[in-house]
Amino acid sequence: MRDSDCNIVVCTNSNYAKYIPVLFHSISFYTKKAIAFYVVYSSITEDQKSRIKDNISINPENTIEFIEFDTENELRKVEKDKKFTPVAGSFDAYTRLFLTEILYVRRNVSRVLYLDIDIVANKPLEPVFESLKTEKLLGGVLDSDAEYMSDMREHYINSGVLLLNLKALHEFGFMQKALDLAAERAGELDYFDQDIINMILGSDQKTLYDVSFNTQSNDPDEIKKGILFHFTGHRKPWKRTLRWRVKKCMWVKHWIMSRVGGGIIVERLLNAFLLTFRPFLNIF
Repeated sequence: MRDSDCNIVVCTNSNYAKYIPVLFHSISFYTKKAIAFYVVYSSITEDQKSRIKDNISINPENTIEFIEFDTENELRKVEKDKKFTPVAGSFDAYTRLFLTEILYVRRNVSRVLYLDIDIVANKPLEPVFESLKTEKLLGGVLDSDAEYMSDMREHYINSGVLLLNLKALHEFGFMQKALDLAAERAGELDYFDQDIINMILGSDQKTLYDVSFNTQSNDPDEIKKGILFHFTGHRKPWKRTLRWRVKKCMWVKHWIMSRVGGGIIVERLLNAFLLTFRPFLNIF
């Protein structure tokens, strides 16, 4: 696949792939530029692939590639004197550390926007892609809990939205540094790959972007200008226990549209309905 100016990658397994249609629908609905989507997976069903494809086709110029990646096997290849242990019972948490190899070395993709699955777009992504064009190494938004992190993690960024210059990261030796640290600190890190990224890269090597690129809170001012809404921690939009705030309404809107379709009129009607009735929905 050609190296586009607008590349997006997600890493998943079949447990979380069912939420990708919502993310990709929201991005494709708002962003007019053609996007090259990459889905790196350890497991996924054909039905999940089909639904994901359907939700990037809002823009017929969008493309997608599904990349199967056996992270556990790849870790064995580089293990040698290192010992990698599963994170939450799986090796999938290591997959992000291989993106320079998966996309740059094997596919010549030099720049990519990495997104977690628990995100929904609220506006066009053109400003994010413009910033990606000039990213020197790696960029993101301060984690909402950054002030509580250790002093050794200055400028502690949230890894749910990452602007990656894969070529520069490859030349920096990011993958090997990350794997070395992952093996050395196995079982010790609270946020695993997020901790690893922040420990390897100093404040002068990370670019801090506006909170609109990764809106983690429910602050009204941040919500108004938010481009990407991120549901961090255990606050997932598909959980009934999450209150019906504006961010959840936006996710549910695209969940509905990812299944039934609809253009701008449907989007506005759903928007009005969900925002009007959310106080009543919070009762349940």
